[in-house]
Amino acid sequence: KIIARRITTCDNIVDKIIDYIADSDYSINNKLPSDRDFADHFQVNRQTIYRAMSILAKRKIVKRKIGSGTILMVHPENLLADNPSLPGKAAGMFIGIICSQSTGGFFPEMITHYQNQAAAMNIKIQVHFLPDNSAETLRSQIYILSRNRAQAIVLSMPNLHIHAITLYELVKSGKFPPMIMTSLVPGLEQYHFNLGRHSSNTFNSGMLLACCYMQKLSYPRVAFFGPHSAANTQITARLVTYCKYTHDHGMEQLIAAIGPGENTRNLLRRWEKHPGVVGVIAYDDDYALMFLNAALHLGINIPGKFALLGFNDSMAGRLITPALTTIPFQYKYMAQAVLAACVSRIKNTAVTDFVPVVPQITVRESCGGRLKLGSDLESVLEQCRQEAQKYL
Repeated sequence: KIIARRITTCDNIVDKIIDYIADSDYSINNKLPSDRDFADHFQVNRQTIYRAMSILAKRKIVKRKIGSGTILMVHPENLLADNPSLPGKAAGMFIGIICSQSTGGFFPEMITHYQNQAAAMNIKIQVHFLPDNSAETLRSQIYILSRNRAQAIVLSMPNLHIHAITLYELVKSGKFPPMIMTSLVPGLEQYHFNLGRHSSNTFNSGMLLACCYMQKLSYPRVAFFGPHSAANTQITARLVTYCKYTHDHGMEQLIAAIGPGENTRNLLRRWEKHPGVVGVIAYDDDYALMFLNAALHLGINIPGKFALLGFNDSMAGRLITPALTTIPFQYKYMAQAVLAACVSRIKNTAVTDFVPVVPQITVRESCGGRLKLGSDLESVLEQCRQEAQKYL
């Protein structure tokens, strides 16, 4: 509860309204109290509240509509990251981030969003890349960030469970700052950043959307094509989501986990024998492009025989012919939520669960959506988003 006191400046009232919303149980699209109620609460005149609400409306935090009142347009847990009037809320904080060394586009893109969100929140961050996957290197990086006086450390990498013993020793020693882990480590579940109420990572909402889209396109068979790595929790999460959705909706499943040296062309020759168009959901754009290149080499038409969809919206996927239909990863949203969780840990306040937002499908030629749906495409995409949101 906010203690009422007289505040005369509009900027201070803006901050107070945001604090009020962030500390409340409001959700996106909820109606907020009236200007009169806010004026009484903060002991200011209604004109001051009106000006403050106009500022919030310009920032797309609220929407004002005659007859409907004031509607909240953002998730309360994201207000700190999105609100430029709150640079001092996390001022002076220093957070270390350790990422896997990767030649792909995921981690560089993720780091860019960490940097952008940290700047918006007035947080200093220091990023360390893990050049190998050894426990000693990870331990060394954590020691370095701790010596540099990081107030929290984000371990932003898959497969942290392989370092369970090392991480357990470090955490239980009590000598290191709070840690946020973006993948689950047995015995350290309380340090895992919960990326969804019913899932362990952000990939699930995208996979749900992909499955919905394939179903709406009426493809009788929907395949999953990805790497062979039982230890990768992200792959496992996508497979579980794929299997559950396709089973629940009576869709025939085809699963291919490609290991090193395995021939993608042989797989396509087997799948080509299935009647009708086969919908293929690839683990990411890299695997989608591997599939697409094999199909082009064999003279198999895409999307005529295989309707292909990837993830992460890579540059190569945009440039190839046919251009790749894809689902962009929620980089910005994840960066906001992880850093907000760090702030909560540093302040020793409750960490709000990340509520995933269903992403958008970037429709191009490889999935056949435009050809199949025509003018109905946009309405079908919205139906898919709504269904995927409910399924979460």
